[in-house]
Amino acid sequence: MLERIVRAVFRVFMGVYYLAGALLLLCTLSLTNVRLLISPVYPNVEYRLPGFPADTFGFTLADRLRWSAVSVGYLDGAEICWRNCAFRLGNKCHRPPVSM
Repeated sequence: MLERIVRAVFRVFMGVYYLAGALLLLCTLSLTNVRLLISPVYPNVEYRLPGFPADTFGFTLADRLRWSAVSVGYLDGAEICWRNCAFRLGNKCHRPPVSM
């Protein structure tokens, strides 16, 4: 009797263990793909592919690579400081005060 209960509990435990492992693997693979897509290498490779469509707004390849680097930096958590509207003080990026 006790042996059957132990086997049943063990089967339930192993089922939960396999399910948790499968979910962990799914999350790991999905987040790895997302991380690869927001790496700086991806836009450089993607924009240079032979069949990639031309830009309809008139951006050149250099413009597209520059703005994709800014976007990838934002998604990656980097601080973006624009030269004409911000200044650096140490390691921090500061915006000038806005006057009304």
